[in-house]
Amino acid sequence: MEKWNCREDIIYLTEHLAKLLDADFDKRVSEIGLTAAQARCLFFINRKNRLEELEVHQNDIEKEFCLAKSTVNGLISRLLKTGYIIKKNVHPYAILEITQEGIDAIGKVKQGRIAVVNKLFTGYTEEERQITLEKLNKLIDNLEGGN
Repeated sequence: MEKWNCREDIIYLTEHLAKLLDADFDKRVSEIGLTAAQARCLFFINRKNRLEELEVHQNDIEKEFCLAKSTVNGLISRLLKTGYIIKKNVHPYAILEITQEGIDAIGKVKQGRIAVVNKLFTGYTEEERQITLEKLNKLIDNLEGGN
């Protein structure tokens, strides 16, 4: 019988890496008083408001994350309490907008993300880093049915 070596199993390695990255994300967002789900909603609102210059409604979050209305109600309620977003009651749907406090919170999380990416690539040359990114994208393309 062949001996299993977890360090040679691509599925195990990618799942393990994903768990480590998720744990890091959970830790960083907890430092600003949010759960991972709340932070993902905050990042979504920020992207739509500031980068795409679009209005965000609660149903946009429901669709983006495939969440029930009641779940999103809870997420939005918490983000409102923290002061990271505001709700403008414009008929027929309320518009969600990120506040300066929300922008600042995202900045803190992004600083941590930069640090973890730098740690992840410790000992890599820029060329090795680019090759790794290309290979990871190729693996994703393969699974998504690309070339």
